Amino acid sequence: MKKILLLSCALVLLNGLPVNAEESVSTSDIDESVESIEETEYKDPFDPESYETTFEEDVYKIGTDMPAGEYKVFSVEDHASYTLTNDARGEDYVAYMSFDTFVYMSVEEDQFLELKNSFAIPVEDAEPVVIENDIIGPGVYRIGIDIDPGEYKVTATDEHASYTITGDANMNDYIDYSSIDKSNYIEVLEGEYLEIKNAEINLN
Repeated sequence: MKKILLLSCALVLLNGLPVNAEESVSTSDIDESVESIEETEYKDPFDPESYETTFEEDVYKIGTDMPAGEYKVFSVEDHASYTLTNDARGEDYVAYMSFDTFVYMSVEEDQFLELKNSFAIPVEDAEPVVIENDIIGPGVYRIGIDIDPGEYKVTATDEHASYTITGDANMNDYIDYSSIDKSNYIEVLEGEYLEIKNAEINLN
């Protein structure tokens, strides 16, 4: 059925092309149009199969199992989290994040990373966040990549709403934090990270 629909779309596209008496639409023309449509199909950012390189739920030693660098981490189930420590016992904490959507993290050689109900991809493989209906919802955003620098109004959508602005992917270098009763104004700069919890930004 999917192939039939794609062929129909291809025929509609080709129907608009000028064809003289000596020209005809070949099977290869249709195949190329189908391939073009398939290449632009939507990829679910929360599906590990959408990416070439993924690190799924497990414990990793950085530099041995997983390269050092910055990653984007997506939830695949409720209670997703990552824990980053300097020791195998998990006592010397570097960073911990629980999340419902996506976050960023930076890992260094010889650290230990535990992913739960989540998977990570190299940050260079991450597409900028697609903002639907001009609403920026819960998650962690890179300023200058996912969201433009500037001033925004953040509005609570549930209890325990808050925002956090930091200078690093692991959300340790705090710049600004506040709980949100109704709404707050924030200013974010290039290179910062913004976490929104139980709140949203309306760009309209």
